Amino acid sequence: MTLSTGRESLPRQFADGVGRLVDLGLEPTDTPLERTAKASLTLAALLLGFFAGAWTLAYFRLGLSSAGLIVLVYQVSLLLALGLFVLTKRFAGFRFATLSLHLVTPIAVQVALGGFHQSSGVALWSLVAPLGAILAYGSRGSIWWFAAYVGLVGASATVDASRVASGTHVPTAAVATFFVANVVGVSAVVYLLLRYFVRERERSARALAEQHLLLADEQRRSEGLLLNILPAPVAERLKQRDGTIADRVPDVSVLFADIVGFTEWSERWPPERVVEMLNRLFTAFDELADAWGLEKIKTIGDAYMLAGGLHAQRDHPLAVANMARAMQREARRQRAAAGFALDLRIGIATGPVVAGVLGRSKFAYDMWGDTVNMASRMESTGIAGSIQVSETAYERLRGDFRFQRREHVMVKGKGEVTTYILLGETSGTTAPEATQT
Repeated sequence: MTLSTGRESLPRQFADGVGRLVDLGLEPTDTPLERTAKASLTLAALLLGFFAGAWTLAYFRLGLSSAGLIVLVYQVSLLLALGLFVLTKRFAGFRFATLSLHLVTPIAVQVALGGFHQSSGVALWSLVAPLGAILAYGSRGSIWWFAAYVGLVGASATVDASRVASGTHVPTAAVATFFVANVVGVSAVVYLLLRYFVRERERSARALAEQHLLLADEQRRSEGLLLNILPAPVAERLKQRDGTIADRVPDVSVLFADIVGFTEWSERWPPERVVEMLNRLFTAFDELADAWGLEKIKTIGDAYMLAGGLHAQRDHPLAVANMARAMQREARRQRAAAGFALDLRIGIATGPVVAGVLGRSKFAYDMWGDTVNMASRMESTGIAGSIQVSETAYERLRGDFRFQRREHVMVKGKGEVTTYILLGETSGTTAPEATQT
């Protein structure tokens, strides 16, 4: 079992070692495309350097010293270019130097050996240069390298082999062997480079897909947070365009709710308990607002503000009134957990408002106008545990609820006004007159 594991680990260890060599010229700031191009050219240099070593030994062994010397110079130059790239991380110089060596050296060897047949088609190795240029320079930049490859191969064919390689003779068996070696060697290098490129592209595609999923998840989370701050139609407008978002809405119902006596209690409680209680209560209010199709505007300390009718909701006075009653029931339900007589003072007003978004990095949706001020005054002048509405709201709700009239209520900025306390739903189809207090 151990032996099997060791055998299986050898190819893996070799691949890891080559991978570390290939990554020597990479930088943390490289893009996936840059990483692939750098690693591919480094891999090409390592592969061609390895094959060149075998060719150098073979040429010298056969007495083809001129060809062997050319390949040796190629090896040394390739090693120097690779070492300089690892030290300086200057990819532009490395790619030009290595591609030039890949392009010129096989042609020079072919000329030194006396032509296509004598060299066993060694010029095929020059094909690595335009292929590498596709990775290093892109499809357009590689055209010039391919043109240079075609030009050099064509020019080498015109050389008089008997004059250039006078006295050079490659044994027939060696020619046949080198033909096989050149074809297989070039095919192997091209295959390995393409395989590496495709594998890296697939890995980059997987990484991009994972990043896309993360970005999509982050976008959903961000949109969810945005919807927690802004009404959905306003959030959509904010995503589609910049600039001021403001509307004059002619008919809106505004509700303010405040916890009676909360300030005194909060001064005696630990801060954790204060926040826990408010969070529990306001979370329940948020869920009620969603159920009634209303928009929470904001919380101010222990006060809660919401509105209906901001986005073409026709029955918003009724929805807000029902929401107010549901809030009172929820407050009574949470009295035991709160630890004190949890009563709400609620005010409602109906009328026109101006609404809009404030801020650039921290958004806030708010409303202004006499209707907002009146709803706030209805709350502040109301009675603990009651729902007090303005006269305009009363006119819209009198057919659905019973009310108790309050006269001579002093409202800041308005003087004495008549207000109404919502008592409950009507028992019949005809609404009774509001009783007077």
